[in-house]
Amino acid sequence: MPIDPALEDRVLAEIDALSDALVDALRRAVRIASVEPKYPGQSYEDLVGREGEVARLVSAVHAEAGAETELVAIEPGRDNACARIPGAGGGCSLVFNGHIDVVPVGNPDTWTQADPFSGEVADGRVLGRGSGDMNADDEAAVTCARYADVD
Repeated sequence: MPIDPALEDRVLAEIDALSDALVDALRRAVRIASVEPKYPGQSYEDLVGREGEVARLVSAVHAEAGAETELVAIEPGRDNACARIPGAGGGCSLVFNGHIDVVPVGNPDTWTQADPFSGEVADGRVLGRGSGDMNADDEAAVTCARYADVD
């Protein structure tokens, strides 16, 4: 089915208008060191709960968009954000899914910025662990979900 160019332009304009909010949410997510606490060589006790911080951030962004939100813990301190934006009914559902944990930073001396969890912006890019996998994708999905029921 061909995409209506006017609708496409409208959706892209709305997303462009939200770019500052999207970048802000991404930077806040990157600043949370949500390293997978069960990743080999990591201290579970030191890291558990950080994923929950990102889940609460994502949940708040969803709620701002008018979604019904819920935090679901897979185990204590490891929350997932779930959100639902009800449609008008009768149509298909659209599901966005992503993870909110990141892998460890490895050797911090190999990072070009001072802090792998800085969320610094340079040359139009948000830098830091999780900025490309998967925090940017998660925040973009939250932003796009605002328009899931566009006519």
